[in-house]
Amino acid sequence: MSEVKKCPFCGGKSRVHLYLGKWYARCNKCKSYSAPYDTEEQAREAWNRRADHDQP
Repeated sequence: MSEVKKCPFCGGKSRVHLYLGKWYARCNKCKSYSAPYDTEEQAREAWNRRADHDQP
């Protein structure tokens, strides 16, 4: 299982969590969050791709 990368917006620590049967990645600092996903792995991979994309 890969680590959740920092928030692409503010650089804050992020985590993946289950809410109402769907998985989300969410920043602990600015509270931005991902779209809902069916699995924890899908949410983590989507968040990590977004974080990579926004790096210079």
